[in-house]
Amino acid sequence: MKEGFDFIALDELDEASFRAFCRGCRAAFDECQSKQLVQPPELFSGVMDRWREFMTMLEADDRFDDASLNN
Repeated sequence: MKEGFDFIALDELDEASFRAFCRGCRAAFDECQSKQLVQPPELFSGVMDRWREFMTMLEADDRFDDASLNN
């Protein structure tokens, strides 16, 4: 079984699709963090840390545009 985000392949997405994916990830991340949706609660910190790592990876991509997260 693959763990984390290693199995997500985004290299074939065009810029618009990549940015839409980033918006969805950011919205889900923000909601999960604000509502602490991870169960059991003792896993919350670890899950959010990995998710932050994934978001950092997305932001390093040339297709990423911070302004598009607000659209």
